[in-house]
Amino acid sequence: MRAVSIILTWLRQLDNLKTDYIDYGFIHCIDEMADWKQYRKNGAFAYLMQMKEQVEYLLGFFESEEGEKDYSVIGTFSPAEAVGKSVYCNHCKPCTKGLDIGIINKYYDLARNGDSMAAEHYRNLEIKADACVQCGHCEARCPFHVRQEGRMKEIGAYFGRKGVYDD
Repeated sequence: MRAVSIILTWLRQLDNLKTDYIDYGFIHCIDEMADWKQYRKNGAFAYLMQMKEQVEYLLGFFESEEGEKDYSVIGTFSPAEAVGKSVYCNHCKPCTKGLDIGIINKYYDLARNGDSMAAEHYRNLEIKADACVQCGHCEARCPFHVRQEGRMKEIGAYFGRKGVYDD
């Protein structure tokens, strides 16, 4: 859970700064020994080294065993309005039947919002929503608590309607 505390610290810093990014522009040109000494004295260098350690720790996630990867913590950082809605992040993967759940959701949402090309893109998918076997694997991994089993039924029915796209 050390990663969670690091992320929460960064989020608090961003909130305090009233911004959505951190500018590390406090280190500019180091072209003289006096510059180097100043950055060491004022703590800027130590701060960057601490950040490096935190980033290395977070990157260690990619080398973790599958069982150690718990995406559900991401859901604690999501805006309340995103809960229950697909954000196409693919944390639900892998699907036991090979569905590309994120892109299926995206094409569905786009089609329902009037994107005329989305239905064509969906039609060209090799594996479609109606191939879902309702195993629940995706729902267990979703940090946004999307009920994909029901959504796949809904999407399959939507694109299966006559006139959505012609075969």
